[in-house]
Amino acid sequence: MNQLALFPEPRFREKDRVSTRAAIKARDEALAQVSDNAGDWIESALARIPGLSGEMTGEDIRFALVALVGQPHHANAWGALIKTAKGRGLIENTGRYVPMRAANSHARITPVYRITGA
Repeated sequence: MNQLALFPEPRFREKDRVSTRAAIKARDEALAQVSDNAGDWIESALARIPGLSGEMTGEDIRFALVALVGQPHHANAWGALIKTAKGRGLIENTGRYVPMRAANSHARITPVYRITGA
């Protein structure tokens, strides 16, 4: 009788592995590119964050800002916006996580941020 493996071999090849450092570098390069391509949209959206208050997820921030600054040129610009807002101290992670609400977000877990308005 053949026993099925409980932990099958990974589907990726060893050459596809990257270090965390390389993954962070690739992420940062992609976010920089999307930020560059967003034109004035990112700065306009960042300027509106201090007008928000309380604790919000990135998704909540997106819902609030769409009415104020419209949609960006690409959906990945939202990630660039949140990363930049964290870097500038406009928002800070509370350490709490909740499921997202938009259907296309598939209820994935996301951080809750505190708007600092720095």
